[in-house]
Amino acid sequence: MGDVVVETYNIFLNSDDAINNGQAYDFQFGNNIVQTRNTAQSIRLSVSNFNMIKTWVNVNPYNGGLIFKNAGGFPFAYNLTNQNVADVRDLATDFGIQTATAVSFMEPAFGGVTSAVVGPVAGIGSTGTNQISIVLTTINPHGLVPADLTNGNFAIQCVIDPQNLAGWPFTVVSGNQTPTIGGDSGLLLGANRLPSTALNSSFLVLISGLNTITIVGLFPAQRFTEPNVYVRVNPSPLVLASEGFAQPLQINQDNALNPSTMLAEIRVDTEMVQYEPPNDRQFFAIFNQTTLGHLQVNLTDSRNRPIPIFNLNQETTGNRNFTITLRVDILQKAAYSEIKPPEIENTTPATDDNVLWRHKMGQSNFGRPMGF
Repeated sequence: MGDVVVETYNIFLNSDDAINNGQAYDFQFGNNIVQTRNTAQSIRLSVSNFNMIKTWVNVNPYNGGLIFKNAGGFPFAYNLTNQNVADVRDLATDFGIQTATAVSFMEPAFGGVTSAVVGPVAGIGSTGTNQISIVLTTINPHGLVPADLTNGNFAIQCVIDPQNLAGWPFTVVSGNQTPTIGGDSGLLLGANRLPSTALNSSFLVLISGLNTITIVGLFPAQRFTEPNVYVRVNPSPLVLASEGFAQPLQINQDNALNPSTMLAEIRVDTEMVQYEPPNDRQFFAIFNQTTLGHLQVNLTDSRNRPIPIFNLNQETTGNRNFTITLRVDILQKAAYSEIKPPEIENTTPATDDNVLWRHKMGQSNFGRPMGF
């Protein structure tokens, strides 16, 4: 037999009752600490219920940052609008507007830049691919040649490591934040995520005319990049996760399996973040200690970044709130002598002497060597 549950009860937690520093919610248990009766016991926490209203936008500082490189040799940052988009065409429209604004600012010789969306057609999936395609039109001839698209003279990038670019942190041209590490705008817009040393674009860029530049996504775009919220706790439980769950995408990232603080992965709906286990297979974690006097809960995305905020103080005095129900199980470790191997039933038929062999000395029941 395995570990035995000797005690079980529920803990109901409301984030309004936690000590909140804007990043973590620390629940103090006071006189009602969770504890075992002896050192041969352990604590298991399972998530029985989670409820939270979604109060952030899908296009946000984590996935909206882009880099523009031009002949000046200095990278410039710009951002998509923080918002929810109804379909990929709305995303393409904003991408075009923000890119045209950035290019116009950084290339004054163009005399101004406007944008138009070529694809996708309005509506999710209506083109069958959801690839973004926009055309930039310059007032003056842009003067670009094909070589400019591969040597860094005109490149629009989703950069994995913008912190390694000259001038970091940047003065942002459009939007209100510096691009974050990881290049998640490539996930959103359907483009390649590139290292900071790259000179080419994350998109397919074509010189389509003396005054026009066409920019096409390489893959289907998407309206959001994070389908889940991750509940992480401290003290750390006995949990393992690959490196990508601990930090944004890195250059030469170590993808090893490492200890993690994750307790649960919860699906994000349009307006709600909710979880109820469909059966007994709950998210759970075992703690390698005999007492829990408090529990710190962090809500993050898959890359261990705090859930985006819409405005300052949203997590403290604003409308960021959640409730979570935890089931506590005190487990008694089974003694080694109590663990019995399963009995193996002998199903070999005993009706034919020719298939019964006495393996000792390599002889059959008839004394002949095996194989004769």
